[in-house]
Amino acid sequence: MANYATMKKDDLIKLAQEKGVEADASMTKAQIIEKIEAGSAESMTEATETAEENVEQPAEDPALGLLKAQNELLQRQMEELQKQLLALQRPQVIQVAADVERVHFLWQAEVADYNLVTFGPGGMYGSITGKTGTFSVPKNELSRILDNRTRNFLAKRWLIVVDGLTDEEREALGVSYADGEVMDRKVFTRMVDLSKDEICEVYEKLCESHKEMVGRRYYEAWQAMNPAVTREKVIALRDITRDHGLDIKAFQTILQEMNISEEGE
Repeated sequence: MANYATMKKDDLIKLAQEKGVEADASMTKAQIIEKIEAGSAESMTEATETAEENVEQPAEDPALGLLKAQNELLQRQMEELQKQLLALQRPQVIQVAADVERVHFLWQAEVADYNLVTFGPGGMYGSITGKTGTFSVPKNELSRILDNRTRNFLAKRWLIVVDGLTDEEREALGVSYADGEVMDRKVFTRMVDLSKDEICEVYEKLCESHKEMVGRRYYEAWQAMNPAVTREKVIALRDITRDHGLDIKAFQTILQEMNISEEGE
């Protein structure tokens, strides 16, 4: 760098003007030198930038370009996968249909414990194995189960409408039960274990179909040597059956077999 301090003021002014820097005799040497140095620094910066711009860039390696393209594709795929994972983690809003009216049924029948009965096409409304069980049907789909078989179950009181129908609808379907006409589930399950007075009170009001169920259950229990089947209860149930003029022979058959068993002892 030139030693501007040793130069005369006039020479400095001339040098400044050559470098395109404004300077005149009204300025001190120090001010002129400062202007010259500032102008020189700016010129060097511009020259450097111009040189950098003019540097020829080397040609890109084809293999490097392919690798770069593959990396960009992989990055896009990763971003898409992250979006999908985020969507899976978001809570799903499930629209719940409003509750519809349903008709509730109770199945009670003296069938084998392995007996299987289904309701609706392909058992879509439920299947029950054994003597007792429950299912329900949307009221607006009730007609789908009312085939001849189901109507027969209703008539025999093997299938009981528990809830869901008006009095008029019950009347039309033939399921308008009188008080005590059908057993509730608790009595149906425990009928053999009830005391004489309890079972007689229930038995007196039952429809004929349910009286037959009691007779069949007592006979099965007698065959299984259930001690709850006593002579006292069987006689009382037989007498009620006779008073109602019903042809239910189960209780008389049990008494006859009891007599034979006692005679053989």
